Amino acid sequence: MNSRAEAIVDITNPGLQTKLTLDMSDPKHPKRTSETGEVEEAGSNNEVWVDFDWGGPEEGDFFHPFKTIAGAAAAVADPGVIKIMPGSTHERSFLSKQKRIRIEAAIGGAVIGVR
Repeated sequence: MNSRAEAIVDITNPGLQTKLTLDMSDPKHPKRTSETGEVEEAGSNNEVWVDFDWGGPEEGDFFHPFKTIAGAAAAVADPGVIKIMPGSTHERSFLSKQKRIRIEAAIGGAVIGVR
């Protein structure tokens, strides 16, 4: 584990010749660069959460997720990630071709379009 600059940590695995980078140089937009070079950035709605069973205020973060994928799709940045908590929804038409969005079942167990 090395820090090449303040708030940036590189975690290397010499045996696998891989490196993971955690970058907190901008606290409002922390970044994680995976071993394969994929960059994930938080903040500015780059990552929006959905919990179909949520009943509180909807802000899109982990603690106040959206209840619908449509709500998350409208709010997520381009490009962005929608992370879905386990559950199911009857939603079918929710994505726009105007944005590049990746949808992930963060923990698994998400069913979309249930009848």
